[in-house]
Amino acid sequence: MKELLKYIKRGRSSGLATLTTGILLVAVVVEGCGGGGWKESTDPGFRVGQRWAYNARAGEEATTALVTGVARHPERGTVIHAEVTGLRIYNPQTGAIEPGAVRLAMTRSAFESSVTKLVRDGEKVSPGTEAALREWYRSDALPDDRTIIQAIDQLDQSNRNSGGNRGGGPW
Repeated sequence: MKELLKYIKRGRSSGLATLTTGILLVAVVVEGCGGGGWKESTDPGFRVGQRWAYNARAGEEATTALVTGVARHPERGTVIHAEVTGLRIYNPQTGAIEPGAVRLAMTRSAFESSVTKLVRDGEKVSPGTEAALREWYRSDALPDDRTIIQAIDQLDQSNRNSGGNRGGGPW
């Protein structure tokens, strides 16, 4: 994760990267504007372990967003971390559309405007996700203020525009 964040911060204002687990991370990274200010938090409407339906892309209506973390940033306010599963995303390394998931860090207002219905509550978050969040809080990353569908659409389009680079990447 640390190497991934270093790669994203190297001259990119928005980062899209493939983790070795096959999960995609979408983050807005601004040099020098994060780290140290993050604090774990609570929110009256959203908490870790809630699974939400959201305004999804056509054909992905069954996908859901699991809240994996709630934090507070001194400038951005409450931030909701979520993992969206069941997606069909273009993979530039294989040139095919494949099943996948994305991890998002979103402003509360962006997450709230995305979700439509609480599907389940009380799900466990994997220890790997918790470790990734701790790394996120130490980084200079800022939350995304786009809706879930906007973030996923941009990721998918960026993957398609990558020219089909199948040579792998720094991750």
